[in-house]
Amino acid sequence: MFPEAIAVLTILDEKRLSAQKTQGSRPLSCYSKACLDLRETILSTMPVTINTVPLLQEVGLSYDRQRYFDRAAKILQEVCLLERRYPQWHGFSLLMTLHMLQTVYLEQEKLDKSAAVGKEALAVVGDERADFKQLKALTELRLAETLLKLGKPAEAQRYYEQGLAVIKPDGDFFVWCNINLGSIYCSQARWSDVERQLKTGLDFCDRANLSNRMKAITLINMGWLFHHQRQYALAVPRFKWAIRLMGDSAYTDLSTTGLLDGLIDSLRHLHKYDEANDYVRQALAVQDKAGKSFRSEVAWTRMMLAMILSDKGNRSDAQSIIEDSIEVRKKCNGADDMRAATGTLHLGLIYLQDKKIQQAESCFTECVDIASRHITNNNPTFLMDASNGLAAALTCQHKFGQAQSALERSLSACSEDCALVNVPLTTLQDTADHLLNLYKLQKKDVASQAPYRKVLSSIDRRRKMDRAKSISR
Repeated sequence: MFPEAIAVLTILDEKRLSAQKTQGSRPLSCYSKACLDLRETILSTMPVTINTVPLLQEVGLSYDRQRYFDRAAKILQEVCLLERRYPQWHGFSLLMTLHMLQTVYLEQEKLDKSAAVGKEALAVVGDERADFKQLKALTELRLAETLLKLGKPAEAQRYYEQGLAVIKPDGDFFVWCNINLGSIYCSQARWSDVERQLKTGLDFCDRANLSNRMKAITLINMGWLFHHQRQYALAVPRFKWAIRLMGDSAYTDLSTTGLLDGLIDSLRHLHKYDEANDYVRQALAVQDKAGKSFRSEVAWTRMMLAMILSDKGNRSDAQSIIEDSIEVRKKCNGADDMRAATGTLHLGLIYLQDKKIQQAESCFTECVDIASRHITNNNPTFLMDASNGLAAALTCQHKFGQAQSALERSLSACSEDCALVNVPLTTLQDTADHLLNLYKLQKKDVASQAPYRKVLSSIDRRRKMDRAKSISR
């Protein structure tokens, strides 16, 4: 049976590959999937030898490529069990099977299983096999991706650094690895390291002639790098470049939603309100054609329009647009939608400017509650902005103790070493000014207040980092 089976498998593979070529990347037709199923059935009747393992691996890989993840995982699990029984197979073949299974679990979002299999694969290869170094590096990078999704950036950083030091650049995955490592460095305010990783990704996009979309995504991240450092004049050209590469899809591709946000916010900081308004209007013209399924994104874009109107002093129209947009966002995405919360924060600022203090307090309280539930150690700017607004509203009502408590609770949720250095200096200075004023109003000894010292320390560190970056440029 064995030679005949091999011959049948060869014919099936030819038919399957022919079907795939005609269909491109679309799922297999019933015919070509039947080829895979028959291939698997034939393999199950064959004796398990060193020859059948690669054939089973190929079936698992084929199912994975066609997004039949459950079938792929089942076959690869069986292959792993076979290979573990035979020490002579414990080399490259087992490492390859484990890597494929790791990838399938990652695509299924079975993150704990993916991480466990990835670590087993690295244990199999060890450090002594130089001939395995590329597959080992690829396994490290997949493991880093999994750990980052599991909320373990420190562990992910180690594997990203190890893998990228060895891997030969290839395709979008290499660029994404550099972007992800850059995001970890960004959470540590290691700006020069972020810039290095993004430049590596951008240079490879050009060398490998990758898609405009991949290059645009890298440019968006570079724009945000400069935005985080308040270098808005450097951020704007990167965002505009990304829009030129993407065309109208820049306003509808959900993987690039940070593009318009970054551009508009940078232009607002530069007081280029008319230019910001032009981009928002252009985005709305494109998004309105996308139909009802895009209502949530249209609502967010309209909020950006409202923020520009507010900047220009037209608070009445801005308030009306924000209120409508918040309602749409919450209906589409739930009460804890962070963009709806951003609208609520701006609504609170409008109320505060219009002396509607109780309405402002209600808005800021809602924002603090949402931010406290969703705070990340990467960048708690929203929490601190909302807390500053709440402190201002409470101070206006002479609720000094409550205002102080609100600020100190938010500060206690932030780590000074990572989180607070990512908060803009203007926000940190507002927090320091509020605390100083509240301590004086309550006749408290300012020098003995640990929260105030924490903010001042973060301001000092942030200024030193900004000066060092300015000198390096």
